[in-house]
Amino acid sequence: MAQGTKVNGQGVPCGTDGGAAERQRKQSNQHGRLRTFQQNIFALLADPSYEALFDVVIVSENRELRAHQCVLAACSEYFKRLFCGPETAKRIEFQQRWPVVHQLVRCMYGADIEGGTDPEIILEVLAEARNLEINCLSMDDCLSLIVDQLSVQNCARILTHDEVAHHKELSRQVCGYIVKRFADVVRAPSSRQQLLQMPRNQIVYMVRELCRRCDNNRDTDLIVRFVVDWSSFDTACDLLRDCKLWDWAVEPGALSIFRDEDTPLGAVPSSDIDIYQGHILTRKQLPSRLFQASRQTDNLLSAAQWRISNLKAALRESLPAKFVCGTYFDWSVRLDVGAENKLRIVYESAIDRTPGQPACIKRFPAALFAWQAIFRGEDVFRERPVFICFPEHIGLHWSTTLHISTADVSEADELTLMVQMTEIPLVSLILYYFSSDLNQTLAQEDILNRLPHIEYRCLSSYTLFHQNAPALSTA
Repeated sequence: MAQGTKVNGQGVPCGTDGGAAERQRKQSNQHGRLRTFQQNIFALLADPSYEALFDVVIVSENRELRAHQCVLAACSEYFKRLFCGPETAKRIEFQQRWPVVHQLVRCMYGADIEGGTDPEIILEVLAEARNLEINCLSMDDCLSLIVDQLSVQNCARILTHDEVAHHKELSRQVCGYIVKRFADVVRAPSSRQQLLQMPRNQIVYMVRELCRRCDNNRDTDLIVRFVVDWSSFDTACDLLRDCKLWDWAVEPGALSIFRDEDTPLGAVPSSDIDIYQGHILTRKQLPSRLFQASRQTDNLLSAAQWRISNLKAALRESLPAKFVCGTYFDWSVRLDVGAENKLRIVYESAIDRTPGQPACIKRFPAALFAWQAIFRGEDVFRERPVFICFPEHIGLHWSTTLHISTADVSEADELTLMVQMTEIPLVSLILYYFSSDLNQTLAQEDILNRLPHIEYRCLSSYTLFHQNAPALSTA
């Protein structure tokens, strides 16, 4: 029978449980030693009895902080170059504010940023740490300190701080805070002015989240008017034209997922929820580590490919159809034959993915479709994205013609279709905004002359349908 071993006079049983306990004990000891070491290093800075060891002075706003070249050099490539060269500096002056420099030096001696430190000070500390190539401070150490102090008064200043552009998760969380309190934030003059300085990538993220939540005319009016002001356009009609050119893709280059008509809604993940940071990517884009699970990867990639075998028979017997899965909608498409016997992709409808949740964007689903067609092993179709929009509950059909004639198709031919579909919630919201008060829209926006063809047709079809709906129901 195996006997337990003794460690420091204590019995430790053999086996899995004993091994785990031993590893946990060693890990705990390592953490304890590391904490003691950090405390000893910080004592060099804080304990007056070590004063004789200081060999460099840091100056900011006429205040001095003495430090040690070896500690600074160990934490920063900048200080390493400064102190390990032929000439060493004994006095270093910083242009940053004193609280920034003080917190930064404390961090290099193993201390945490003090709780309650102003979020803008923390961002300046992070910016200076990046400039000085300091390796002991990251956003992970600061995220909760900043987010926990967000308020209606400071959230816009924090979001538009230059340093936030380097920290995606912080930007996401601050945007999320603002989205939940958007009306209060934009009604505060100083906060509104700060938000009007947001870069486009932040406005896109924020609008995407606002559109997901917006379910009434008042909020629609608030959002659309704010984005018009941000864009510096004169009208929402101008904004609608321009915003279709913005990058709305959560992950550029991501392939959308197809599902069959008989697959239940929700059984396939939406286009922003999949295997790698929210997307099905092409083989070229997928990290090599994902190919270790080759079967799973191949299955996921096949979900992004619409393969139509025996193409001629498929067109003759039953027109192939699929759904393109989106974030807000699943888009019904089918393959059939159009003018000059050319194959075409027909867009039939947009199916709400969350039918129980009201949202204004559901009145006018809108998206861009960038198709790629592989026929006989060759890439035969890859053109600029096509804009598609539907009015709610109204059957408008749009189509994209492929450069393949039925005369060129044999029984054995196969066609593979792939698409990058990107929904544009701001277009949907602007069309809702127009439709909620059409008289005002006609008076202020001149949509008869300025609205693009597809959007105008959707808006007019929706209006005519609802104007005639009472008469139809009476009849």
